[in-house]
Amino acid sequence: MLEFVPRKSSGLLRWASLNRLLIFVAVWLCYYLRHLATYAKITKAHSLSSRTAAILARCSSLRRRFWCNLLLSNGLLQTAAMSYRRVKPLETDTQLLKTADGGTVKLEWIEPAVPPGPDAAVLLVFPGNTSDGLERYMRSVSWAAMQLGWRVAVLGRRGCGGLALSTPKTQDLADEADVDLLVGTVKARYPQAPMLGLGFSLGGAQLLRLMTRQPGVVVAAAGLSVPYDLTGISYLIEGTLAETAFLEDKRQLIRRERAVVEQAKDIFVDEICGFQSYRKMYENHEIPVWGYPNLNTMLEAASCTGCLRHVEVPTLLVGAADDPVCFECLTPYKEIEANPNLVLGMTARGGHHAWLGNNPWAPLSWGEAAAMEWLQAGLDISSAN
Repeated sequence: MLEFVPRKSSGLLRWASLNRLLIFVAVWLCYYLRHLATYAKITKAHSLSSRTAAILARCSSLRRRFWCNLLLSNGLLQTAAMSYRRVKPLETDTQLLKTADGGTVKLEWIEPAVPPGPDAAVLLVFPGNTSDGLERYMRSVSWAAMQLGWRVAVLGRRGCGGLALSTPKTQDLADEADVDLLVGTVKARYPQAPMLGLGFSLGGAQLLRLMTRQPGVVVAAAGLSVPYDLTGISYLIEGTLAETAFLEDKRQLIRRERAVVEQAKDIFVDEICGFQSYRKMYENHEIPVWGYPNLNTMLEAASCTGCLRHVEVPTLLVGAADDPVCFECLTPYKEIEANPNLVLGMTARGGHHAWLGNNPWAPLSWGEAAAMEWLQAGLDISSAN
């Protein structure tokens, strides 16, 4: 009678069968380190200006690995999770300002517990599309600025952050007069104070255009997830979740301000809210109200790629390749490399000015920490000179 003798497994197979979980963890860890926890790719001119090079040498944050959150492994998840960050509440002192055409904008002032002197640095913060000083990401950088002894002035656009409209005009993406009014008010209040600039998303484009109109208005600047080409974005964003979010924000604003919005000729809130396209909504509301010949004219005026060659102060730009709004393919690498005052840090992950890591209690995201370190180094070097 034949007796079956089982074949002995090799040592490697026996080890694999008993340690599958360990193998899975090892493979996943290799994937995480290679694709999710990466270093920023630095783009800069071959020869930086002396001040920019000195600031870059002090910014260790840009040389640290960004440890992307384990559960937020793509740009959409990173961006969506921004609304759930744990940030301490913050009180602001709001200053309302009237524009030449009767519109209303605001400055939100935030000061340290012990008010600094009149020559203390002022951080000008340009928020994203519909944000104000009470947004979570705005509060995080404001707390960091206060710990450094800086004043903070958050520039508030028409209708944003609950600000009531006083004319049918909501924010103009290509606005210059409103920004100049807000910045001029800050300069008049603290004429001896050095100013720093920090822009998020659309606010980053506004900051870069301001620096072109008023060279030297800030001693150092940083922009996170800057939309360099708004015309290109308006086409690439069609049909995405990001467009849906923008449309909903716009609908909430014009529904809230229905009585004022419908004072404009042939503008009907229900009709505007029915559009399912970002471009269609702007073409039928912003364009006739502000008097632009077409949407692309406004978007081209609001874009900032052409401004990059005119930037004269050390400026850090931070982006993420998986940004669902500011697509990497529209990043003007050649223009950045041509200016010795610009440095770009591009991470593989991070979403739209999110960069959320594995520590939910971290006071600043990776991108915010890099920007604040850059601004602090810029202020120190400027003061020393």
